[in-house]
Amino acid sequence: MRGPVWTIPNTVAEPAPIHHKLTPKPTRDRRHREHAMFLTVQELELMKIVWDLGEASVAQVRQRYQPERSRAYTTIMTVLSRLEKKGMLKQRKSGKAFFYSAVHSREVMTEAVIDELARIFFNSSRDSLAEFCRRNPSVSSPPARSAPNPGSIDETLL
Repeated sequence: MRGPVWTIPNTVAEPAPIHHKLTPKPTRDRRHREHAMFLTVQELELMKIVWDLGEASVAQVRQRYQPERSRAYTTIMTVLSRLEKKGMLKQRKSGKAFFYSAVHSREVMTEAVIDELARIFFNSSRDSLAEFCRRNPSVSSPPARSAPNPGSIDETLL
């Protein structure tokens, strides 16, 4: 069975929802079974760059992606391509370069992730999720993360 890729429902024929929901859309590519709204750390870092730039080439994303860590052009291209196959990015070719732009805004994705967390853990209650965050300071103030291993993104692609 093939897994879903998330897309925004068509709101032209129906009234706009109060909270944006992502709905599953079948995909033919077996390698992209995971739900698109759950991104890896590297995918999220690249999405943030694309959101900041609006539209970006692979070279632009590579240049902005933690300059202290060198990443191969093809590694960045592979991750962006996977995000495009997940339905998170749109791809446009101009000459020999590929340009990527986000399908959904950062706000829409944030709303969708919050709704999914509320659905999975709190019976779809955002109020219960908010109360949990208030009662658990470690949730609202995460510990500082150490820098990831520079080879981690290349290793996850292999």
